[in-house]
Amino acid sequence: MEHPSHRGAPMIRWLTMCMVMGCQDKSKGSTPLSAADTASFAEGEGYQRLAISETSSGKVLVTNGATGTIEGELCLSELHSFPCAGGTTLANPCLMFGTEMQTDGSVLLTYTLREPGTPLAPGAISLVEPAHPPVARWSILNISIPDALQEQERIDCTRDPATPACHLYGAHNTWMLEDGRLLVADTSNSRILWLQVPSEGTTAQVESMLSTSHPQWGSERYPNQVQALDIDGSPHILITFKGHIKPGGEVIDEGPLVLWDLSDPSRPERVWTFPEMGGLAAVHQAWVTDTPDGAMILYAHSRGSETDGDPDRYGSIGFASFNGQSPPEYMADGILPSPGLGFTREVEWDAETNRLLVVDSGCENSQDNCGRDGQILAIDWPSLSPSGQTGAFSLDHAEQTFVELHQQPVLLAQDLRFPFDVDPLQEDQLSELGLCE
Repeated sequence: MEHPSHRGAPMIRWLTMCMVMGCQDKSKGSTPLSAADTASFAEGEGYQRLAISETSSGKVLVTNGATGTIEGELCLSELHSFPCAGGTTLANPCLMFGTEMQTDGSVLLTYTLREPGTPLAPGAISLVEPAHPPVARWSILNISIPDALQEQERIDCTRDPATPACHLYGAHNTWMLEDGRLLVADTSNSRILWLQVPSEGTTAQVESMLSTSHPQWGSERYPNQVQALDIDGSPHILITFKGHIKPGGEVIDEGPLVLWDLSDPSRPERVWTFPEMGGLAAVHQAWVTDTPDGAMILYAHSRGSETDGDPDRYGSIGFASFNGQSPPEYMADGILPSPGLGFTREVEWDAETNRLLVVDSGCENSQDNCGRDGQILAIDWPSLSPSGQTGAFSLDHAEQTFVELHQQPVLLAQDLRFPFDVDPLQEDQLSELGLCE
């Protein structure tokens, strides 16, 4: 994933809508494929080079565009021999989350150095040059929170340094902003951080944060994605929340998308919540992007089609029109015919190949025995129109409209273990990397 300096910037494409709205995009720096290449993909005559974040193995997998097999890897076990060496399942230490291809060939990694036997899953961020082992330009293993922010958050990191809020905790995604700062979804701490890259050492200074201490932050919890947007010349962020907390303290996997206005950085203002009432079922990684139908919000509605008694109805892909500071308009949830989608983690529109790329992790976690495998799917853009519904999830789906999607031939000739995200690659990106030892 790319941006002028991030998302490879998710690889940041400056698409038509992005030139108008100044949004961060998931595919910068890529060259459109030829018409012949695009046609061959549509006809199933070829695979596509992809970078895939595989959470459970702690790897970034690079696929071969001719064979659909894995030809390269970046491994946390080589970047951090301790505690990552030997950790290849969710029961072992290191988990890979967001991975963003940068325009200079480096890769921005967000991951967890999970320590068995402790409740804290310490997050980490590194900018690496792809090699064996990866060469870290810098790594963030710790954060330094100014006293004023500690007071705001009611924590004391000097007196209680083991407090989870004094660390990155299960962070899922990081973006490198144009001014050099990092924008981080610090997931398990339920907050968004702005960090300064360390000039030396492995401790990053926290410049600012948006968290549950803000009076306009509601019951939403566990942000797994944050996107920087420029709307009418003013900075905004769109946050994806997996869940929310109920009165009494129970956290359930129904969360919203929330837009914040950062025109005054010292006084963030909540703009809208989608859906306005209710939530989305364990939603992941919403992203504003330009599409064949204009500016849209695409979101992995991870359990969006779940229906009692129907094993083929579980995950879906959400579509809503993006209207800047005005609330989005829900279009539909996309589903596949039997056996349907599993637990979806990411969806993005790949303008170069004219299709949706969808990350389906199969099961939600390693404890599930759902009988589904992880996979990366290519899907045609569907016919969409306003539904007049809110898109809010319920088991009877009263506020949802489902459209059946058309899947293109497979992109990868093997199953995956809990993939988290995917980025299309050009021939010169992560080429000749080879496998980890």
